[in-house]
Amino acid sequence: MSLVVKPFLSENEGHVLTKDEVLSFCGKAFGMCYLQDEFDSIENESAEKSIKRARGCIKSGHHSGFEHVKYTFCITGISKMLAMILNNQGKYATSEKSGRYTVLDITDAEETRLREKWQNIFYDILNEKYHDMFYKFYAKPELSEEKIEGKVKTAIVKKAQENSRLMTTVFTKTKMIYTIDARQLSYLRYEMKQFIATEPDTPFYAKIKAEMKEFIAATDVYGLEEEGLNPGSKGVTLPFFHGPRAEEFGVNYSMNSSVSVATFAQNQRHRTVRCTMQMPKDDEVEYFIPEFIKDKPELVDEWIADLKSRTGDGEYPQAVMVTMNERGRYDDFIQKAYERLCGAAQYEVMTVTKAQYDKYMANVTSLEAKDALDKLKCGARCMFGYKCTAPCHFGPKNALNREF
Repeated sequence: MSLVVKPFLSENEGHVLTKDEVLSFCGKAFGMCYLQDEFDSIENESAEKSIKRARGCIKSGHHSGFEHVKYTFCITGISKMLAMILNNQGKYATSEKSGRYTVLDITDAEETRLREKWQNIFYDILNEKYHDMFYKFYAKPELSEEKIEGKVKTAIVKKAQENSRLMTTVFTKTKMIYTIDARQLSYLRYEMKQFIATEPDTPFYAKIKAEMKEFIAATDVYGLEEEGLNPGSKGVTLPFFHGPRAEEFGVNYSMNSSVSVATFAQNQRHRTVRCTMQMPKDDEVEYFIPEFIKDKPELVDEWIADLKSRTGDGEYPQAVMVTMNERGRYDDFIQKAYERLCGAAQYEVMTVTKAQYDKYMANVTSLEAKDALDKLKCGARCMFGYKCTAPCHFGPKNALNREF
């Protein structure tokens, strides 16, 4: 078993809540809903009475009280794909090792070779084209030439790394700190079990199922879905893999976009929006091509050839383009735009957000939504009211008009 889930910084070090303790605690929380006198009566009642109430609430479909218990896990050996599935649950908090700013835990020698190859290629291209821009940005009278050049090199390395990570696959391992409440965890475990039982055993799904089984086994001590704490009666299935949906552009919106897997992961992290993904058919696979190499056809061909060499038998590089459906309210979209219409945002997620905005405004059917969205037409977030104190390589004028 390569996936490891363990409690992170538990308040009572070494103690894992038993299922009866969770039932008792949440049973007392449910007692507030039916309180006839003072809260002391709930606090002082027997564990047996609290557990009985909790089980009664589970049976009746009243599950919200189980959101009062939260687990924080340190998860290692988890693939980018399973991390995306966990990060699509809505009610969660996550701190995940960044593929933009760090090198992921690659154990495959060929994957390592290709990532390093393209890291070097991208560095050389970006250094040749943008060294002067970065130098002017970091040049300060108080800094030595050596320190300025060091900052320039670090900035360009990070940009090269951000793009070379697209050569790593969706099953490349990462690490994360993940917080989820007892209700959501039990729902998630149940949905994973349903996915394992009902979805076809394609090479891609087989890899996901194998890792889901590891996750389920690692969290058995926490799950209450067998007690009935599951969404089975509510018609809920794993909210991740789904094809395009009907589009709408009113107060509520639904939009389909073609994005790389890496950008799907960036986009879904906005808790205000709901995202689903459809993987391409094997004979329809396309790849994201970094903008700054599009004027080099031979290099583009080499990039695609290397990506194709990592595609197959259920494996997909993070550069593979998938169909993303995003849904929410117009104010949810605005909140996302405050994060992504920015010079510091990953290039592709910035361009996707900008294209989504243009599409929304071209088709908007609600005057309320149109008036609210209109302020985004200025461009970068620092142009429509966001007070930014962070240094920016591009500035407001070029934040959305760049190639990396």
